[in-house]
Amino acid sequence: MIKFKSVIKMSICVLLLITLLFSCSKEPSSTGDDSETKKAPSVKTLEIKNILYNSARISAQITSTGGSSVTERGICWSTTVNPVKTDNASKSEDFTASFTCVATGLAINTTYHARAYAVNVKGTSYGEDLTFKTLAENELPASIDPLLSTKWSVFTWPYNAFYPAYSGSNSINGKLPAPCGPTTLSRVLAFWKGQIFASGTIDALDSKGETRFKVNLDTIKINYNNLPVTFGATPTFDQYKDVAKLFLTSGAVGLTNLMDVATPGDAYINALKTYFNVDPQVKFAKRWEYTREEWINLLKTELAKGHPLMVVARTSDSPKPWEPGHVYAHWFNIEGYDSGNRFYIDYNFDPRQPFNGYYDVDDFGVYKAYPMVIINFKPR
Repeated sequence: MIKFKSVIKMSICVLLLITLLFSCSKEPSSTGDDSETKKAPSVKTLEIKNILYNSARISAQITSTGGSSVTERGICWSTTVNPVKTDNASKSEDFTASFTCVATGLAINTTYHARAYAVNVKGTSYGEDLTFKTLAENELPASIDPLLSTKWSVFTWPYNAFYPAYSGSNSINGKLPAPCGPTTLSRVLAFWKGQIFASGTIDALDSKGETRFKVNLDTIKINYNNLPVTFGATPTFDQYKDVAKLFLTSGAVGLTNLMDVATPGDAYINALKTYFNVDPQVKFAKRWEYTREEWINLLKTELAKGHPLMVVARTSDSPKPWEPGHVYAHWFNIEGYDSGNRFYIDYNFDPRQPFNGYYDVDDFGVYKAYPMVIINFKPR
């Protein structure tokens, strides 16, 4: 009996020893370093659209992050197969899985290769190599998707946040409101992302003689990567500050140089040439000086060059440009066209009551009479 008890005690000791040894062995940790499981992200090049003379829009999608944050994404292009980001690249500021970038500075009538790329701590990955060919001289695409992405609206806070103080009946938060002219110009400047910039000093009353703009344009530093497409009900200062700076630039140049009169003329065009680094051939094209076919071709050609347009037109019951009388006019943007020769316009109204879409070239809504379009508005 005593011998049996000894065997039992010995067995228990052995079991305890085995348990202790196994309990001290290293177990995989769910909270430890998992760097070995991480890998480079996966990205897919989706499609190429809006292939113009000197640019193309390329969309892509990140299909896997590789287990860590994607720190950079974009598209790259070259005239040779399988381009890399050190060739030519456009980085996306959109941190969603799907993104779109524009390849710029392209040569006309040239074949290019394009790939999406994505970067994380493990490296850089590339998507499929897609090819496209830019337009030949005088070639026009069947359609162009809207070139502008911003959805900024007239007479709305916070676009006028840096405008002069104003106590008129239509003031917004004690400031002069930002009307249609500066809104239209600001959206186009945002499109160019700093390639068109302002310089010089302005110290002048607006065209109505109500407020004074006193601005050193050289000191306005705009972060073009901080231009939200639209704003919610209560945007923060950091969210809107760069958009408001852009609107200040547009308002200071335009509203002190007769942008908002019934029929803007040389004063406004000369101001664009003076304060912006734009092509010296920038000018107004007037609908009544062109046939319908010529007018359609002119607008299409500008858009095919990658130039979103600014247009001012009046109501049908307003007097003709060369006649006296009270005029109801409005600035708005022309952004693209469809295969049926209809042009995409946006009045830049409040998004709750928008007026945008595809319209016949001679029926741009209420403001369709005697349109004047600024052409050759591009970097010098």
